[in-house]
Amino acid sequence: MVESVGGCIFEAYGFIYVTTNINNGKRYVGSKVFSYPSGKKTNWESYLGSGKALKSAINKHGRESFYKEIIYIANSVEELEQMETYYILLFNAAVSKDWYNIKEGSNLSGSSIKGKTDVEIKLLKNKLSTANKIKWKSKSEEEKVRWKENISRGHSTRSTEDKEITKIKLRVTLNNKTPQEKLNTINKRILTYEQKTEEEKEIFSTKVSKEVKKIWEKRTPEQVKLIADKISHSNKLAYENLSEEDKDNRRRVVSARTKGSKNGFYGKTHSEETRKRMREKKMGDKSPKAKKVYLYDPNGKLLKEFSTLKEASTYLVEKEYVNKVNGGKSAIKRSIERGCPVFGIQFSFGGFDYVGENYLIANPKKKTDKKQNVTIHDKREDVKYEFTTIDEAVESLKDYEATYPKIYKRANTGKLFAGRFEILFSKT
Repeated sequence: MVESVGGCIFEAYGFIYVTTNINNGKRYVGSKVFSYPSGKKTNWESYLGSGKALKSAINKHGRESFYKEIIYIANSVEELEQMETYYILLFNAAVSKDWYNIKEGSNLSGSSIKGKTDVEIKLLKNKLSTANKIKWKSKSEEEKVRWKENISRGHSTRSTEDKEITKIKLRVTLNNKTPQEKLNTINKRILTYEQKTEEEKEIFSTKVSKEVKKIWEKRTPEQVKLIADKISHSNKLAYENLSEEDKDNRRRVVSARTKGSKNGFYGKTHSEETRKRMREKKMGDKSPKAKKVYLYDPNGKLLKEFSTLKEASTYLVEKEYVNKVNGGKSAIKRSIERGCPVFGIQFSFGGFDYVGENYLIANPKKKTDKKQNVTIHDKREDVKYEFTTIDEAVESLKDYEATYPKIYKRANTGKLFAGRFEILFSKT
């Protein structure tokens, strides 16, 4: 039941109204709700309409030249949309010259000229043209100049202030929605996309891709890096909050998406030019495996520094200590591993302490022994498995793509392999 108290209408969703221009008698039929979903009251009492042609007319004649009449009360959004369409069709408002309406109802999606005859389309275009001319005349010279500049650059004609206001309005609207309402909005968009044909989906995807590309091209490298860091930080936090089981499942899903024919590079090969660039990026000191080599005299004094092992071995060839580069590499590695000079000089990958005649290497090469006891603790099932060699341990985890380096990297560190296995080494 609809009641009227003090001029305010309650227990109703919205209403249909007709706005009339007292100067020329032209009218506009539309709909308006009494309250927003948040419960906040709208400006329905002073509202005249939001049609493009109507707003241009209001700007031209002034609000005092228009008055509004409520002709129907609706109790739901469905009823409001249906009745708005009904009255627009009843008055023939979208076609008649005596009305400001352009579109045939709020619930009719798609083009506003769909289904119209050539005469009706021409009349609609005339309405829009008149509305645009009125709007153009109301602009200041400065606004006209900015509008033309934006058009020539392919940018939006809206001012920065208008854009910021729109963003704020959208943000407020989104914050006022409940989680279920947000989910309904997302589901509605997904359903709308799924109803498109394959050709329409391809056109839509191409359009979105171009728009996104334009947005990213306008950003500076600093802005791009800032956004990338934010996304990376957000993803890391989200991943850290996952359980070990969810992490394991995610790794499996990502791996499955990029295997075989699902890989974006499946069946393709790099061009010779691309391979050359890739090699150049990894040559010399640019290689991720490159190690700096330091040369010392017998008294521990630093004589020279090399960017790579190859550069250091080439130095030995030039000094005629060795005949080949590979021979120089072997001599340098021997000097570092044993902590003893070769050819009267000492090499190091990262420095050492020299005490008297003894070299104490800070980072000697680690020699791993595959013959040692290995315990694998399955954290998910809380079961422990014992093995006498690392090879046996690797074999037991082959379903999880285990390799010797992967197992050794996580041994005795507390880090879980495949998100569930703890690796423990112990001497025999």
